[in-house]
Amino acid sequence: MRPIVPCFLLLAAAALAGAACSDPNQLSPATDANAVDTVTLYALRGTPLDSASAFSIPANQTVRTTITSAFDFAYDVESGAAGVQHVFLPLAALGLSAGSTNPGLIATEQAFDQITEPAGSGYTTDSAVVIAPGERYIARSRVTCSTVAGTVPAYAKLEILSVSDAPGFASVTFRVLANTNCGYRSLAPGIPKE
Repeated sequence: MRPIVPCFLLLAAAALAGAACSDPNQLSPATDANAVDTVTLYALRGTPLDSASAFSIPANQTVRTTITSAFDFAYDVESGAAGVQHVFLPLAALGLSAGSTNPGLIATEQAFDQITEPAGSGYTTDSAVVIAPGERYIARSRVTCSTVAGTVPAYAKLEILSVSDAPGFASVTFRVLANTNCGYRSLAPGIPKE
């Protein structure tokens, strides 16, 4: 007569293996809590070289473009027929390629706190995105990490709080929540589950 316990253990192990196989990305548990931060960027042109003009979603930090191109979008002020416009410039809009998936931004009418997941498509990746206080955006990063299912970008949501045209110090201040957990898409506060 066969013992019941070893058969039970085999069935339990098979059930666990089946559950692991049902997750196509087989992601490790998320460790970084999604949290809202306030960030200020200074214009690419006309501000001191040591000012941060760009933002990296996977690193969740400002970046000086004079040091690295490891960022997802930069900020600048443009003058034209429409007057002075504050803009975010994804990498491709600056003539830089990020490979298979270029970073981008997409405007949303949702309130900041209601944005809990990123859009699947529709991101502006190769041209300037005009911004103004009160507007909200979902941002997709360049590809920076790999899962079992392949390489993936990171996502963030942001809301423009203010812009300044001060000569030599043109800036934008926004609040941002960036999900820095590889393969996770949730834009809700806390440790993401998806």
